[in-house]
Amino acid sequence: ERLGLELAHVEARRAWRTAQGLKLLLEDPPMARQHVNLGDLLRQVVVNMSDELRLVRVNLGLDVTATVPGIQMDEGVLSLGIASLLGALVAYSGCGGVGNSGVTVGSRWIGRAAQ
Repeated sequence: ERLGLELAHVEARRAWRTAQGLKLLLEDPPMARQHVNLGDLLRQVVVNMSDELRLVRVNLGLDVTATVPGIQMDEGVLSLGIASLLGALVAYSGCGGVGNSGVTVGSRWIGRAAQ
């Protein structure tokens, strides 16, 4: 019963992210450009997805170097995009659901572009 409730909660979060993305596409609001620390944002998205990752048995590690500079971006849009990418990684990579699988995401500063 508890597992069923947790799964329902995870699906509700996925549906919310999808709805937010669709709303953004339909409304096409002006971007709120602000300073965003990419490492902090990655950590926040992973924490927000921790229940989902735990249920599909994926151990998601972060590798964020201290040298990655902040960027000027709409934090909400970037957060939705990162969550979407991580969700697709879990859903389509085959790394979830069987045993404990590990995936590491991160960012590094290479020259003039964040990777």
